[in-house]
Amino acid sequence: MKKNQSVIVLMSMLALHGCKVVNHHTVKLTGSAEMQGAEIHLPITTGHIYLSTHQLTEKDKEILKSILPFQCLKITSSEPFDMQNRAVHFRDFKFKKLPVGDSECGKIKVGTRISVTF
Repeated sequence: MKKNQSVIVLMSMLALHGCKVVNHHTVKLTGSAEMQGAEIHLPITTGHIYLSTHQLTEKDKEILKSILPFQCLKITSSEPFDMQNRAVHFRDFKFKKLPVGDSECGKIKVGTRISVTF
C-alpha cells in the first residue's frame, strides 16, 4: 500500500514540476513577413501572429522573412494560441516551414485577400 502511494506522489510531482505542455499550431500566411521592432509580424488567415526575435538566430530570421503568401508554418510552443483582437504573440517557440504540398497546409482555407510586400 505504501509503495502505491509513493508511486502516485512521485508521478504527481513529476507532472507538476518537470513537464511542459507543448502546443502545435499550423498557420497559413496571407502576406509577407515584416520586421516590427523586436517582433516579426506574420499575417495569417485568421489574423496576425507576432513572433519575438530575442531567441532567433539570423538564419531563422531570414527563413521567416523569405516565407511567401500561401506557405505554412508549424509553430511549437508552450504558449496557447490565445487570439485577442485578431493577434497572437509568441515569445518561447520553435517553428518549421512546411513544404508547399503538405496535406496539413492544404486543409487551411484562405478567406482573405493576399498581399505581398517587396
